[in-house]
Amino acid sequence: MYGEILARASGCFALGVACAMLLVGCGGDSRVLPVNHPASLSSSSSSDWELPDTLAELRALAPPDGVDAELWDELKGELASLLVASRAKAVSTPPSNAIDDLESPDYAHPSKPPYRFRWSSSFFRGDGNQNGIVNIGDITPVASYFNESVAGTPGAAVADYNRDGVVNIEDLSVLAANFGANVSQFDIELATACDNAELLGEDPFTPAVAVGWGEAVERNEFGFNVWEFSLSEIPNQASFWVQVAPTDSQGVQGPATPPVWIVVPWNVPFQVDDLAVDATVEAPEIGVTWTSAFFKGDGDYDGMVLMSDIPPLGMYLGKDTSELPNATVWDYDGSGMVNLGDEGVVYQYWGATCHHFVVEVSSAGSPGSYYEVGTVPYRSQFAAEINLYGFLVYRYTLPSPPERPFWVRVTPYDWWEVAGTASEPLEIGE
Repeated sequence: MYGEILARASGCFALGVACAMLLVGCGGDSRVLPVNHPASLSSSSSSDWELPDTLAELRALAPPDGVDAELWDELKGELASLLVASRAKAVSTPPSNAIDDLESPDYAHPSKPPYRFRWSSSFFRGDGNQNGIVNIGDITPVASYFNESVAGTPGAAVADYNRDGVVNIEDLSVLAANFGANVSQFDIELATACDNAELLGEDPFTPAVAVGWGEAVERNEFGFNVWEFSLSEIPNQASFWVQVAPTDSQGVQGPATPPVWIVVPWNVPFQVDDLAVDATVEAPEIGVTWTSAFFKGDGDYDGMVLMSDIPPLGMYLGKDTSELPNATVWDYDGSGMVNLGDEGVVYQYWGATCHHFVVEVSSAGSPGSYYEVGTVPYRSQFAAEINLYGFLVYRYTLPSPPERPFWVRVTPYDWWEVAGTASEPLEIGE
């Protein structure tokens, strides 16, 4: 039990643990400050500090209610010694640790927006009073929870700066090491081409919105601030990435979270949608033509949406289909750009297949009046050509077509003989 609570206090990345940590409300511990507690700002509350002024302010600090005066003097003396040992002027700096408990939508099971993200301040070591700045005021939580364990008192986690499970004098070393660090806001950033900075020659992440430190929605049972962000406006992509980075008062970002992959529900109908009369067939014969444009995700033309359909994205990554039309076949989500966001279609249609097409005709055009006249296998060796946009082109000449007018439709079938949706009927008139 102790190990589990300690892991939660440390902001364990495991989703189940993070959810438990974030969603539990404030406990009854009177020492836990309320959300957005107005800090009593003093000279050392600034992210820049001078050692003599800081030491003078530290000496003048009175012990908090309920804290033994002897213990208080010991803690102040230890912090003063640590700050003197640093022999430096601290300047504004963001935290050195990344947010490690980002709770995000379950990308294994796509859902519709808005997408909600939650995280806590457990990554920010030394800010025990939760005002966004590590300064002398953060000695108070150490004194208030001194010698208490996180296992016995979950609220003590906010003062356990070294995350060893107990609040003691050793936590002051972390406070001193992070002295002057601050968080002003969190930058929420989006990318539609994650980790392709080298290929595109630019950083793919761009700020979407900022969440201020003061916009915390609650304190959790461990005493940490909790923030929430809902993303409603999303890129026109089948998938994209989100990351959160703490930013200090000077606009300098600390380490960002690992990118979270969000898969957007992308409805790609399994239906031929460009059936037309084949102008290359001379009368009195009649032919029809269509392409593989309906079957998104099959970039290697093998009739299956699998891992092999991802490498083609790398070859054409960052290509605009208006400038390079033949790359359209790899723009699986039709966004106009080939990028890693197209992985979302592969992910959602993983294992989908197209094995062959059934060509049917009808003299009446009513649903029950069609009869099969032929089949055409899927895959490149059975296609007539590849068109300007990179799609397979299929052609079929009707044997003994009925008297005009009549109607033709084409239905795709998967490898297990399961039919997709038939195309809209194509009328062959006089």
